[in-house]
Amino acid sequence: MRKDVFDQFVLVQSKIDETVPAIYKRYIDRKVRNGRRNGLHLDEEGRKKMEALSKEENQLSIDFDHSLNEECTMLEFTDEELGE
Repeated sequence: MRKDVFDQFVLVQSKIDETVPAIYKRYIDRKVRNGRRNGLHLDEEGRKKMEALSKEENQLSIDFDHSLNEECTMLEFTDEELGE
């Protein structure tokens, strides 16, 4: 989501009253919540830092998945070792 769109959602959220149907309020609340999770409420420097951390997290996740897929160690146990 773009920063300007997020700012408009925040503005709309601040003006919502009880006459607005719950489904619309929930939609706006979730858009604002997701925008905050993506760091759109931060200043430019904070957003760049958050983006860098997010990219690093994604790369670590990809590396971890590759490591798991490459690992094919098998452990063999006898019935005695399993306590049967």
